[in-house]
Amino acid sequence: MAIKNYTAQKSVVIVAAEIEQNLIDNGAVEIRKDITDGKITALKFIIPTRMGMIPIQLPVNVQGVLKVLENDKKTNRRVKVTFDQAEKTAWANLRDWVDSQIALIRIGMVDMEQVFLPYVVGPDGRTLYEVAASRGFFLESSDKEKYNG
Repeated sequence: MAIKNYTAQKSVVIVAAEIEQNLIDNGAVEIRKDITDGKITALKFIIPTRMGMIPIQLPVNVQGVLKVLENDKKTNRRVKVTFDQAEKTAWANLRDWVDSQIALIRIGMVDMEQVFLPYVVGPDGRTLYEVAASRGFFLESSDKEKYNG
């Protein structure tokens, strides 16, 4: 089975704008795009919370999607394996994920900061996920020792 949105056709600029509009409609107060070589490489935004303003950076792994498309091509000849298609597919999947998360927020199932917690950016520029991963997913070394001891 091929990856979701493997036939996506909308440009990254349009899909990023759709994501931005959804975030704006649901409380984001600042949105920024990182651009490298004329391509959008990251979407960053700030949300107001009870704790203050929180910066978020959403992941877009085009190279990872390209590898999945290459693998999917082995069982589905309709899969197009190009960087352009991988980029469109990655952004379409990010849009769908954000749409789903916003739906959960709107029905009161989760808070915005809860959904986007792994993507909160710290003062050193790393996301909370990256910090946790670098520590073996334990926030304090004593916690790790408790579970491995």
